[in-house]
Amino acid sequence: MKYLCLLVFCLLFSNSYAQMLDEEERTTRALIIGISDYEDEEIPDLKFAHKDASAFAAFLQSEAGGSLAKEQIMLLENEDATTGKIIAALDWLLDESKEGDRSIIYFSGHGDVETRTRFQRGYLLTYNTLSKVYVSGALPLGYLEDVIKTLSFENVETIIITDACHSGKLAGAEINGTQATASILSKSFANELKIMSCQPDELSVEGEQWGGGRGAFSFHLIEGLIGLADANEDATTNLMEIERYLQDNVSKEVAPQSQIPFTVGKKNTILSFVDDAKVEALKKQKQDKLQLLASVDSRSLAFLRGGNNTDTTLQKQYDAFLVALDNHLLLTPKDSSAYYYYTQLAKAPEMKPVLGNMRRNLAAAFQDDAQKALNALLRSDPKEINKLRYHRAEYLRYPKYIEKSIELLGEDHFLSNTLKSRQYYFEAINLILNTSDFETDEDLKWDYYRDAKKLLLKAIDLEPQAAYLYNAIGYFYANRSPSNVDSVLHYCNKALEYSPTWLVPYLSITEEYFYNLKDYQSAEKWLLKAYEIDPEAFVILENLNWLYLNVGRIDDAIPISRKMVDLRPDLFNSYGNLGGAYYAAQNYPEAIKWYQKALEIDQSPSNWVHQFLAYSYFYVDKQEKASAYFERLLKDEQVPLWMKRKYHWWYGAGLLNTTDNLALAEQCFLRSIEGELSLANQLENKAYLAKVKFLQGDYQASINYLEEVFNNEITNINAFILAYIIKAELAYKDGDNSKAELYFQKALQHTTGVYIFDKDFKEETMLRYGRFLMDQNRMEEARQQFETCVEYTNKNGYTGYYGLALLAAKEGRQELALDQIENALLHYHPLKSDFTQEPLFKKIRKTKRFKALMQQHFKHAE
Repeated sequence: MKYLCLLVFCLLFSNSYAQMLDEEERTTRALIIGISDYEDEEIPDLKFAHKDASAFAAFLQSEAGGSLAKEQIMLLENEDATTGKIIAALDWLLDESKEGDRSIIYFSGHGDVETRTRFQRGYLLTYNTLSKVYVSGALPLGYLEDVIKTLSFENVETIIITDACHSGKLAGAEINGTQATASILSKSFANELKIMSCQPDELSVEGEQWGGGRGAFSFHLIEGLIGLADANEDATTNLMEIERYLQDNVSKEVAPQSQIPFTVGKKNTILSFVDDAKVEALKKQKQDKLQLLASVDSRSLAFLRGGNNTDTTLQKQYDAFLVALDNHLLLTPKDSSAYYYYTQLAKAPEMKPVLGNMRRNLAAAFQDDAQKALNALLRSDPKEINKLRYHRAEYLRYPKYIEKSIELLGEDHFLSNTLKSRQYYFEAINLILNTSDFETDEDLKWDYYRDAKKLLLKAIDLEPQAAYLYNAIGYFYANRSPSNVDSVLHYCNKALEYSPTWLVPYLSITEEYFYNLKDYQSAEKWLLKAYEIDPEAFVILENLNWLYLNVGRIDDAIPISRKMVDLRPDLFNSYGNLGGAYYAAQNYPEAIKWYQKALEIDQSPSNWVHQFLAYSYFYVDKQEKASAYFERLLKDEQVPLWMKRKYHWWYGAGLLNTTDNLALAEQCFLRSIEGELSLANQLENKAYLAKVKFLQGDYQASINYLEEVFNNEITNINAFILAYIIKAELAYKDGDNSKAELYFQKALQHTTGVYIFDKDFKEETMLRYGRFLMDQNRMEEARQQFETCVEYTNKNGYTGYYGLALLAAKEGRQELALDQIENALLHYHPLKSDFTQEPLFKKIRKTKRFKALMQQHFKHAE
């Protein structure tokens, strides 16, 4: 048997017996919700919650339950029970109920509390609730309270039935969140009666033996209300009789599990009237199933179908409205969207009977579409992150959706503050996204960030328990220049106070330690905390992979990347990250294989995988293929200009590092620098241009570029490593050995603090410095540089092995030199000229082994 938690049956009555008997003068409406299948996989599914809801709807349709008509019942099950649709249905009750009417609200699903605070905030978990951040989309009990109070104030007799505290691994499991929710539900909203399935420290039971799959409490509650609980046979069932009936039957049937239902309120309150014939039939055939009720189509336009007054134009517009709504064409196209048809139909007086339902359904659709994006964003869904990065225009619609929902619901709606808060959030997100277009204009970028911060603070004023808003403020402070670490930690920890199992604040804190503080140990600590919460969270694995790559722990990164592929084979990121791990290990054939797999899933020209794949081709002696690949990307009109600048840079770096085509490399760097507003990116290109000019023998041009690099305030970029290398070589050429060594030392000491950013430049420094030491006959010091280079690259790079080959050749150790040449080639040494034109290899080039190595590793060996 599966265990369920406290089922609460709350009934609010006027306590007027005469009013209760006068059934013909009032209308009863019921909102019935049952959720067994949740959209978020981390919320455990239930078995029979939707069946209990359907059975209760069928009871209400029966004579014993009041013979309610279809239009008096709104049944929302599983995927139909989104927050937006539930809110719309609650509005239906508020809009349609009149004084003296009766409203019934039935909820069967999960309920939980995320954090144990002085002011508990319980939630009913709707179909599209996010598992770790309830405030972002679950239905707060406070909203339900507002609805109940409003109905009571308008003298609407209200019955609330909730089955909202099922067991399972929910966010509040460690603080007994289901029990806390039950405690909240047991508190009075107004003058109501309650029937509860069990004591606060118990769980209720469900199983196949009750009605073929029902909750024990729900099953016996309906049978009791039909009439089996009528102990004194007065043709009515009151609160005391229901309590006794449930205790006698439920407690006995679930034993040895303890479950003792109880009631609160005036015991003689009549709950139902009994039909003797129905009771006798039930006693004889207790296992008969009630006919389940089909969901009510509240969008029916039957009054327009047929008859002499049919307006075919209205009918067509209404049908078009339904089609647009079902296809999520909410605001666009402008003249054929659901909102367009609603505004047109609202002008027709004959549409008044269905206009309220249209308005509520459209408002729900606006909310649900925005909620879907918010949920995916807050759980760091990789596909949503990709959309955020590469298809940002889609996010522009969400503030408009929420704005339209508020317009439809009204500014005084009980949900308006929450919706307005989310509107501000999406507006802030769009401002922050826009900063990537101005990443090279620091003043404009921070203007956008400041405006985003103002919006987030306004959102927090409206929704002060929203963890995701505090995390967003933390993100703002992390992106200030310089960052404000105290504020980052304060706001992210504030987010964790409200949503302690939400992973995103852990990532925000990790990024602060990693990028701004260069404290990799603390960054790893926070990531591992998140990993303990969910060891299969893709976003955590992706960040661990990135951390290990950046600090040079390649052997730790590769198995994590493989786990990502196993977990999410549907994402290009999985294969791209595994390719990146092998790229960092300088295993380019393996990197190419996984990059190609990534592009089988997403071939969009702005996909970052393209540049790494094309660059990798250079290292496996496929220069023509690499060039053709970059040329194709650079001609693609879909590639934005800022990315084309990056492609030019990668193309130039590939040409410079793996070919002798210095002229084309120079053109690429010049094109990359065109229109580049970022000073850091300009300096990087100019450092490369200084190297190109040095290799071309244009030393004065090289010096000019170097002066531009050093005459600025930015020093924490890896371009300075390359600039110091070239400056050292220029000093050495001029015969100033002491100054040359000083610059080599500066190049070795300079760092961005991130291994993967510095690696290529540090390798080149150690090779050139080692060569300089060899020329000074400081052989052991040179050997130390080359061996350090081999270890620095985790024995995966070619540079250190090439240096050791030079050293062995100079020492006359021919076989050792050939061994090291082979090591360098096995690690994808790209330049054939480094071997065929190197004076130290003159004698070695005559050997058969050397020729065989050249033939094996290069297409055109001499």
